[in-house]
Amino acid sequence: MTFGSLSQSALPGGFIPYGGNFYASNYTISLWLDTSSLTEGTQTTLFGYYGTNAGQSYGTNALYLTTDAKLGMGDGNLDTSTGSFSQNRGDVSETPVVLEGGLLNVTLAVTGADQSQSVEVYVNGSLLDTLSYNGNMNGNRTDIQGWINPNLTWGEIQWTDTKLSAEQIAGFAGLQVPEPASASLGILGLAVLMMRRRRS
Repeated sequence: MTFGSLSQSALPGGFIPYGGNFYASNYTISLWLDTSSLTEGTQTTLFGYYGTNAGQSYGTNALYLTTDAKLGMGDGNLDTSTGSFSQNRGDVSETPVVLEGGLLNVTLAVTGADQSQSVEVYVNGSLLDTLSYNGNMNGNRTDIQGWINPNLTWGEIQWTDTKLSAEQIAGFAGLQVPEPASASLGILGLAVLMMRRRRS
């Protein structure tokens, strides 16, 4: 298992593992996005990857935000200079994302297979939805190219070449989670406080 991390920069080639027969294998990517850089009511492509040519009809797999703030993932044609994405096949979350300004974390935990892609989408550490679609690419090559929208403002971006579990997502994305010992002490303190109130 390998890990990578960067801040507001281009994604390196080959960071997403190649599965064979035009598809990407399992991976997890955590994206911190400054939502103030989004234009409300506009479809915006966030992240994508492709085998040979982003401009082919099935060439790119991309994560995008719809005009009504839902997250979608599919394959299609991506213009890497403008971020315009025309989807051919894909899936969209049933629930919209709450955009309140500031930083938003989106983490994708992906299971890749021939003619099948399952994407667990986590927003701020909580599972938003699981998206499924045919995620093959027009480009049978082992060095898959990654792309991130340069017109948006990004924080830390991290990835690994395996699908992480729901329990691992928060730590991987850098989200604050209470340590088990801290949580236990908090519960113990609450119990003591309740006992004092009963006595008084």
